[in-house]
Amino acid sequence: MKKILLFGSVYTELVSYVDALPKGNEDFVVKESESRTGGLAYIICRILNGFSFPYSFMASLGTGVYSEMPAEDCRKENIPLHQTSEELNGCVYTLMDPDGNTAYFSVPGAELSFDINRMSEIDPKEISQIVVLGDQLCGDDAYDLIDVLDDLDKPFLFVPGERMDEIDPGALKAVMALHPKVFCTEQQAYYMGDETKDLASCARKLADAYGSKVLIYKEGEGVFVRDDTETYIAPIHTSVNYAYLLAGYIAAMNGLVDDKNALMFAGAFASGSRHSFPGERYLQSEKKRLAGIILQK
Repeated sequence: MKKILLFGSVYTELVSYVDALPKGNEDFVVKESESRTGGLAYIICRILNGFSFPYSFMASLGTGVYSEMPAEDCRKENIPLHQTSEELNGCVYTLMDPDGNTAYFSVPGAELSFDINRMSEIDPKEISQIVVLGDQLCGDDAYDLIDVLDDLDKPFLFVPGERMDEIDPGALKAVMALHPKVFCTEQQAYYMGDETKDLASCARKLADAYGSKVLIYKEGEGVFVRDDTETYIAPIHTSVNYAYLLAGYIAAMNGLVDDKNALMFAGAFASGSRHSFPGERYLQSEKKRLAGIILQK
């Protein structure tokens, strides 16, 4: 089996739990707080490991106090994260209310950098597909990464992520000009579609503007899919963790499962996870279920 090539970042996230998210300059009271390793890439890598799927992970790690937790957690989870820079790692401060709604601000650092010299480690013949998480376009090396994607000339999935407002508009336009498949939330789609308030027209606008297939997760309904040939909704009627939905979809992608079956698998996988990181027994059962889908292709 060929590999997924994943570009993303792993960082320290400082989470403060509050009764309500502040509006404007309102004061707020922190009920409790914790530090944890954050980033979509961290969750995706853990789930790919749980499925025993091969992948290559291109991420940067710097120095300083905020590099220590990601380095240690990735070591424990067998995620290949190694120091690539002498610069300080940054962090993300997150506020979370009882319903799971969040607000954040970031202190960027070495975790957002891209070292183009590391591409010498990658054999393009071993790569089936590429996944680019938006946080890797937030750094000063964004255009180096875009040039690499252009040179590799392989299909890739672009996941804008919650930090997409930190991406330089020129870099966002340049990566979309490569016609990636786009997987995002409803709110991210509206942002990319210039705040269009109708999801169907927003998806149509994105697909038409960039010639890309667009997959948009809308809570309580499912994933709205639009490209130049078809439009449909892959239903997910329960509230699911977007990161687990995305990771399940990427795992199915790695098995070269078609989009409709990949979304069916990902929706059931995320629903079964119930907002908690899946345990070993559940991962093994889902691994067998995915193997069955792959064999039926």
